[in-house]
Amino acid sequence: MCNQDRARTWGKKMTIATNLTSSRNFALLGAVLWTLFFMPLVGCSSETATGICGDGVVATGESCDDGNTEDGDGCSAACAVEEGFTCEGAPSTCEPEACQPACEDKACGPDGCGGVCGVCEDPAVCQAGECVQCEPQCGGLECGNDGCGGSCGECSTGEVCQGGACIPDGSSPCAPNPCQNGGTCDEDADGEAVCTCTEEYTGDNCELLVALENCNGDLANVGNGICENSLNILACLYDGGDCCVSTCPLDYCENATDSTCFDPNACENIPICDLECEDVTCETPPAPYCSGELVVTFSTDGRCDDGACFYTPTLSACAEGTSCVLGTCVSATDACADITCDSVTEPTCIDDTTLGYADANPTCNDGVCDSVIQHKRCPSEVCQDGACVPNAQCSAEDGTLGDGTCQPSNNTASCNYDNGDCCPSTCAGACDATTDTCLDPHASENDGCADLACDAPQPVCNEAQDAIISGTAPQCIQGSCVYLETSEACPDEWLCNNATCVDVTDPCALVTCDSPPSTECLDSDTVRSYAAAGVCTDGECDYATTDTDCGELEICTSGVCYAIADAFEPDSLGSPGVLTSVGATSRSIDPSDDEDFFEFTIYVEASVTLETSGTSGDTKLYLYNESGTELGYNDDGGSGLFSRIDSTIAPGTYIAKVTNYSTFSSVISSYTLTLSLTPPDAFDGCGYIDCTVAPEPSCNEAGDIVTYTGPGECVDNACIYTETLSNCDEGFICSNGLCLDASDPCAGIVCDSPPTTRCTSPSRGVVYGDTGTCVEGECIYESTVNLCGDNEGCDEGLCLACEVSYPTWLGDGFCDSSSYNSAACGWDGGDCCPSTCTGSCSSATEANCQDPFATENAPDLSELYPDCTGTTSWIGDGNCDGATNVESCGWDGGDCCSETNSTCADSTNYPCNCLDPELGGDPTDASDGSDPTDPSDPSATLVFTLDPDVYYLDATWWVETDPGAERVHGPFGFSSDAVSETSLEFAAGDYCVVIQDAYGDGGTIGNVASGDTTLAAWSGTDYTDVGRFCFTVTLP
Repeated sequence: MCNQDRARTWGKKMTIATNLTSSRNFALLGAVLWTLFFMPLVGCSSETATGICGDGVVATGESCDDGNTEDGDGCSAACAVEEGFTCEGAPSTCEPEACQPACEDKACGPDGCGGVCGVCEDPAVCQAGECVQCEPQCGGLECGNDGCGGSCGECSTGEVCQGGACIPDGSSPCAPNPCQNGGTCDEDADGEAVCTCTEEYTGDNCELLVALENCNGDLANVGNGICENSLNILACLYDGGDCCVSTCPLDYCENATDSTCFDPNACENIPICDLECEDVTCETPPAPYCSGELVVTFSTDGRCDDGACFYTPTLSACAEGTSCVLGTCVSATDACADITCDSVTEPTCIDDTTLGYADANPTCNDGVCDSVIQHKRCPSEVCQDGACVPNAQCSAEDGTLGDGTCQPSNNTASCNYDNGDCCPSTCAGACDATTDTCLDPHASENDGCADLACDAPQPVCNEAQDAIISGTAPQCIQGSCVYLETSEACPDEWLCNNATCVDVTDPCALVTCDSPPSTECLDSDTVRSYAAAGVCTDGECDYATTDTDCGELEICTSGVCYAIADAFEPDSLGSPGVLTSVGATSRSIDPSDDEDFFEFTIYVEASVTLETSGTSGDTKLYLYNESGTELGYNDDGGSGLFSRIDSTIAPGTYIAKVTNYSTFSSVISSYTLTLSLTPPDAFDGCGYIDCTVAPEPSCNEAGDIVTYTGPGECVDNACIYTETLSNCDEGFICSNGLCLDASDPCAGIVCDSPPTTRCTSPSRGVVYGDTGTCVEGECIYESTVNLCGDNEGCDEGLCLACEVSYPTWLGDGFCDSSSYNSAACGWDGGDCCPSTCTGSCSSATEANCQDPFATENAPDLSELYPDCTGTTSWIGDGNCDGATNVESCGWDGGDCCSETNSTCADSTNYPCNCLDPELGGDPTDASDGSDPTDPSDPSATLVFTLDPDVYYLDATWWVETDPGAERVHGPFGFSSDAVSETSLEFAAGDYCVVIQDAYGDGGTIGNVASGDTTLAAWSGTDYTDVGRFCFTVTLP
């Protein structure tokens, strides 16, 4: 960006600076100006520049830059991606590469990520990734490995095994065996020991895991229980597991935390992972118990978390007259009169670490013997079959369990989490336990209820919508909010809607009025907003409205009042400022992409001068006629950088446009547009209008004929005549100044509302005449097609020139705002829409896409043409399709008229067949013109049966005369692959049905029949690209 490209970036940076200026962020502006304008110039000598490692910017020669110069964090001190990491963004964010276990077609052996693909069950052994049945190989051997994981024998004290024989210790290089990790030793010809390693290990003495071959760190520290940053990479198996609590190879890794855990396969980095639950089956839920007068029961299948089982609780209420006792609803009457409770309840295991026992004989409660159960933890033991038994997996030192001090090495499930020392709720006496040290899943700190507030849920309707479901008595049990569910049935013929029972005969019963219309503009000065909640009346929602006036220098746009630069805005093309006399008019260009329009009318040919002036600014000036054709343009023809246009123009209405030289230029706070005319009274219509001849009669609103008598008098540039009224006879109405028969479909129709001018493509527009002709009650208007040239685009049916400062920015893959992203400039050459952009297109988004012809802004054709029975996706696809070339399908979206689709004129597969009356087509051209209902115009009805290609709906067919090839019916397409029957009327003569296949593979089968007589038939193999099958129509 050191030469010509700087001009473009400079311009874009000016926009940023301008926005900061307008926001009065002067302090920030200074920093931004230095960063944007001067820093990029430092060291700029060619098209590339080398950055500084550690500045957070990925420059040429750097593959990453995380804002520091430290090794071991994924981006090295030289700003290179370190092995085992991937880095993205600037500043770069580096993450360890996820190791992908290589276990395809392997049942056992190492997975390449520090784990195994599986373990073989005895007596099978793993060979080349497969579990094979192993036969011990001990023939002639007195010791050593039997090949199946066992031994062929043990040597006596003072002997070692070598080659299957027991020899004196020290008499051989293999005595003792120098091979580690199950490796076997053999003596080579030089008397040296040679180790044969298992497939998991390598090295001279089988001391190195195969997975650590590429680890360049100190292997002695791998897996030593201390996390080292330089070893915490994939090549070193993430320090042998030292950096993750879940993978720690020892009972305790002193500096392993979640933040040091980079291993993607560790539990810390997997959404659902619990190694403690690998062999746990949760199929024994707790016994039911009472919570007040509610019964708490648990699901039969539980979930495992940190080796402990949790079950889903459910609340239920006892029936009237019963109460909850030991988790059971029993009668509330006294049932203990004849019951003696003398059997002590047997001890039972509350969970894996807690013993429950009764410290006294049970007492009778409502007929049930109830014991008070005490809980006792099993220190360094587990609870099994109602007793605490030693846990061999706990290696705690004597006296450290339950001593009131949390020992991290004891804070494991096997040691009952230091027998409660590490949780405030389970520790006895003065303890140093905190919520951070509490790992016991059964402690209250981890039951999920400490920070969970259980509020009663809002009532809802049941699935059948015939009852209201409510939840009461909310409480937290094992981390879940549970409720007592109650149901209130709706009356018959009523339904539940929004948790309320409503009468379905009420049209508003199922209507919810919570989607008010969007805020809108009533006019340019008033905003109308709607209440958030409405009132339903007769099934329709009514919302209260509030009308708010915009401020003095504001204008309403899209329901919002926006500030405007001057009191004359909007000065848009649709609402230009009107000039009624010569002289000066003051305006401003604010913001910098503002465009001001001015309209004036003259009544005699005149020489016109338009000139801008001011104290500062650089304008561009345009002159257009009423149809939008550009008549003049000037940049710097006026004083300084202002503009001037001199021209001679005929009577009519004209538009002048004033813009900034560039959208990146500064705003023009004030300028003056001066209009001069010769003769100066060209504005005075009465000086040139001839009122001698009276106009033709017309009709007033009451339906009377108005007759005018001349000569008239000119007042305010208009002729005033004496008027005489007369009535039409009964059965007649006034139309265009005449009394017409009311039964005439065109009577009373005045064709003076032509269709809106429109663009049919980015480079084609259609403009209609002011008046039309009535035909059978419909107005037909003459249309003119505007074909835009190079550097032009269609806007509201008119071709406008693209006037931008940097034309090379069009179509460069970068979306430029303002005048570039406009219809005149082809929407920045397609740069702003993902579907039209070519190149890098980083700024092509749906938000920036304004092109109405882009896919992102395409209307839903099925909604646009709801009555279309053809395939709506064919509409506007550039091919003239007969099935959609009807009014209900928008005349195929213009595909069949050369005025809106230049390709159909040269197409053999989809030729033009313009039927759209707005484009000069005649819908009656779709038939042969015969009228079967007219006895003087005899015809025959033929049925065309066609079975299209089942794979490709690519055929088009029509009927033409033979000879002459004049089309009489069609063309027609296919909307589905179903067999179709089409009935058409024919006069006597020779005809041919023509089938054209776009793919050239034929496939459409068909026939032509008159009653029971087949006139023509063909198969899908009788033609390839074009088939012509002829027949003769004879009439009786």
